[in-house]
Amino acid sequence: ALALAELPYAVGRMWGEGGADVVVLDARTGRRTVAARRVPDGASLSPSGRWVTWFADARWHAYDTRAGRAADLTGALRGVEFAQRETWDLPSEPDAWGSAGWARGERELLVYSRDDVWALDPEGRRPARAVTDSVGARSGITFR
Repeated sequence: ALALAELPYAVGRMWGEGGADVVVLDARTGRRTVAARRVPDGASLSPSGRWVTWFADARWHAYDTRAGRAADLTGALRGVEFAQRETWDLPSEPDAWGSAGWARGERELLVYSRDDVWALDPEGRRPARAVTDSVGARSGITFR
């Protein structure tokens, strides 16, 4: 199971600086593991429950609930924007363009840049791949 602990950041939320700690709960043992701290917009659990994903600091992240490891999935990419910086007019960190969900077998997480669709290895071992071959960025087409 997945929980968000927002209380430590409740006061900051009034000024757009809130967030939540992402907590993985083992339903059998009751054990709680903090997967990430002060994530601005929550997190989601993969269909099998193996992966927790979130967007923070303009990058996608994943936490492997089996191995207890987190990975930055997009930090190594240059020139690709996953945050809505151009259209964001709030004093908080910009949201992600979004996620399309998981590929078969949870081998890849599909996310959006401004125009294209990207496939991310949740373990962070393989480089991110532009599913749309960057056609969107080159031609001004937005794929969703």
